[in-house]
Amino acid sequence: MENSINAGRRQGAPHAMGNWEESMKASAVWTHAPASWPGELWRESLPLGNGCTAALLCGSAGCEHLWIQRFDRWEGGEEGELPDVHDTLGEARALIAQGQCARANGLLAGALAARGYAPRLATPMAPLEIRIRMETSAPFSQYARGVDLDTGEAFVTFTQGEARVERRCFVSRAEDLVLLRMRAEGGTLSGRIDLPEGEELRIRVFLPAGGLLRAEGACCWCFEAAEELLLVAKFGEIPPEAPRYEELLAQHIPLHRMAMGNAQLTLGNEGRATDDLLAEAARDAAPVELAEKLWRFGRYLFASGTAEGGYPFALYGLWNGVAHAPWAQNVANENVQMIYWHALAGGFEALLRPLIDYYYRKMDAFREAARKLFGCRGIFVSVYTTPENSLPAPNVPVIVNYTGAAGWLCRHFYAYYQYTGDRALMQEKILPFMLETAAFYEDYLTRDARGRIQIVPSVSPENTPANFMPADFQEHMGHQNPVVWNSTMDFAIVRELLTHLVEASRDFVLDEARVAAWQGILRDMPPYMVNEDGALREWMDADLKDFYLHRHLSHLYPLFPGDEIRPSDPLFEACARAVQLRKLDGLSGWSFSHMAAIYARLGQAEAAIACLDGLAKGCLLSNLFTLHNDWRDMGVTLRISMAPVQLDALMGAVNAIQEMLLFAVPGEIRLLPACPLRFAQGSVENWRVPEGIICFAWNRAEGWLRASFTARTDCTITLHLPAWTGLGAREICLRRNETWNL
Repeated sequence: MENSINAGRRQGAPHAMGNWEESMKASAVWTHAPASWPGELWRESLPLGNGCTAALLCGSAGCEHLWIQRFDRWEGGEEGELPDVHDTLGEARALIAQGQCARANGLLAGALAARGYAPRLATPMAPLEIRIRMETSAPFSQYARGVDLDTGEAFVTFTQGEARVERRCFVSRAEDLVLLRMRAEGGTLSGRIDLPEGEELRIRVFLPAGGLLRAEGACCWCFEAAEELLLVAKFGEIPPEAPRYEELLAQHIPLHRMAMGNAQLTLGNEGRATDDLLAEAARDAAPVELAEKLWRFGRYLFASGTAEGGYPFALYGLWNGVAHAPWAQNVANENVQMIYWHALAGGFEALLRPLIDYYYRKMDAFREAARKLFGCRGIFVSVYTTPENSLPAPNVPVIVNYTGAAGWLCRHFYAYYQYTGDRALMQEKILPFMLETAAFYEDYLTRDARGRIQIVPSVSPENTPANFMPADFQEHMGHQNPVVWNSTMDFAIVRELLTHLVEASRDFVLDEARVAAWQGILRDMPPYMVNEDGALREWMDADLKDFYLHRHLSHLYPLFPGDEIRPSDPLFEACARAVQLRKLDGLSGWSFSHMAAIYARLGQAEAAIACLDGLAKGCLLSNLFTLHNDWRDMGVTLRISMAPVQLDALMGAVNAIQEMLLFAVPGEIRLLPACPLRFAQGSVENWRVPEGIICFAWNRAEGWLRASFTARTDCTITLHLPAWTGLGAREICLRRNETWNL
């Protein structure tokens, strides 16, 4: 560890203190309350990051906590040799045909375990914590803390005795430094700094306006009578001279704004504190401003938690506050996908490339898994992966038997091509990934006596048919017998993948025989089914009964996130019935975000926003971090003994809000398809659709709608306007870079 002292006063006027309300309020997520989760203050701390390095600033008046993390700090991953157990596939199919699903359920995992396969998933390392214990002589008052989403700077401010104390912190995009500045106007600062052990994180401390700094051992410094303290940290060497906080911030801000992109949403921002917004949501419903804050904050976290050249945005982003955080990996049977649903419409296409690169790099391991688990060509993507894990893990039936992860990821990868027209990445990585995924299905799919396609075994994440559930079922996170046959989701994923490949064959040279084979598979797929309750079946067999007390909504894939079922489809109402039947005490936090997007696709605006009300009531912290479940037994989610942070729910909420205001697929755009009444007016700027960029604004009370669309390529689009305009649909034909105005 290193330290430096500068006893001289800085040149120039000091940064104004106490003006955060005027300068930051509208663009900040802020609160009057300190972080309050007992023993885990990091959960409600202020997140900062540049996509590679991240920090959490707690803001406690008596002892500041600063946690620092980096994207590549993972530990504990072990894979070992994957045994060849592909012979179990035929045995599992025979057992299922005989009605012995319980035996089939554990067959593959049991065979792997019997051969000594016991992988261990890596987790992000614990962040490095710096504690600054302050000498205090009076209680605090006029407290506030927050993070300015526009600049990527956190602030803490309060009065203590005669002094006005201010702390500011950011993670520089220009220099990859973490900078924390503490000042006391009308007083001085004294205390001690406890540092993490080791040399991984370099730290310097400067006292630019005088005072005394002394070391007390290798990991502790004390400071006295300082008007200002500047702490600088980096995973690497730090220049010895004292940096100028304001100059580095000025360099950082334009880079941060560039990373955030130019997409905008305005619904009604009054600059209120999140504790006030959450209190209103608890009393009644989430205010409009909270929806706007969620959209802005989720995008801020996304842009701060991943970067080109880095790793995908995992379930905690870069803000796991502890070692071995539960479910901290990249989980691709819902969570990874939900994190990225919002990205393309929101203009974050560049941040999809780390996701594509991450999975593409692992294809050798995915080929090995397909061959050794199932005897198939192509690739099998494990639900859980980390930078250190590519082979199937953990070895449990619901994971090693789920074959839909690769196909689901293909949706994101192909959508990237649809939105960007990036032929080079399509040719180099996306098409190879899609073709290998298709090769797996070509080998894995079977046919019944009538020639209809069958998928056996098949898993609908992470659910079990009701007739295989015990009557006294209580364990909401348990997986009783997920390995069955013909899940609706599996059929939807295969249908979508092969449809996209047939479509791609018009733009790229593909094997004509394979294209014909895909068309044959599509032709011979059975139709989706409706159950006795009028709902879309989760498994396409009347012998498999739907189980509604569950957090996943996998079988609604053809409606969302897919776009196969549209309003004119006879199954549209069956989809509505299916989501209505899901039970509240079986849901997780991210279930609300998923359901909100489904209701938006159904055009049920009030049901969609009610889902975000549920998220706000049960799974939203004061810093707008989202949790897996309600921890207070308020009856709005499933009940388990822990409540892990899971930021997929937040990203899913960003997407759900976008789905309420815009639906877009190639050749079709719907404006305000599920705009709730409380979104009475607003504006959208620079949102993306496959063919270009769209802006629009509306005011229901005054009865007007304005829109403009700029084409990325030559296109013909059917534009659907909301019913209240009385204008219906119209066709737009544009040349590249041409703009159309309504």
